[in-house]
Amino acid sequence: CGERGAAAMLHCHVNVRSSEGGGELLCARELLSIFCAWLQFEHVAASLARSWVRRDRWCAPLYATGPEFSFSDKPWAQGGHRPLPPHLLDAPAFLRRAHTLWRGECCALASEEERVQRLFAVTPGRLASLNVEAVLKTGTYEFRRHHATTCGDAARNWCLFCVAFVEAARPGDGACLG
Repeated sequence: CGERGAAAMLHCHVNVRSSEGGGELLCARELLSIFCAWLQFEHVAASLARSWVRRDRWCAPLYATGPEFSFSDKPWAQGGHRPLPPHLLDAPAFLRRAHTLWRGECCALASEEERVQRLFAVTPGRLASLNVEAVLKTGTYEFRRHHATTCGDAARNWCLFCVAFVEAARPGDGACLG
């Protein structure tokens, strides 16, 4: 298996809300559970990819604060970059907002679709290692943690891992508000 240069990444979309994609549509509670599991597992997932991917601007970790990612700087000339906008890659802010909505207005919403729309209206950004903006755009979670590869087995294994992660991270009781 050959590898490509640092400019390319392997992104895997896992269907979670698209009726066109087939499969079961996940509820808001399941989507939040998967997000929280990814936060816990993200360091491990980073170790599955090449080391340069951990610092790539197209798959930044959800716990990034900005200074550790010098997107426009070469590794040997870092320090002259501007910090990230404060709303990007801010998983704690996303979770605080989700918690507030969940305990308040989301409980009163009539449909699961309305809950999902409200919860994912503001996200940590599409450039994070787990792109949750894709939930509203394409009905998928986009996993952006793997390096580019020309190896079919490596690409397939990454996609299988992403699907298995979504299945394993869903709450076991199957209970969704509805």
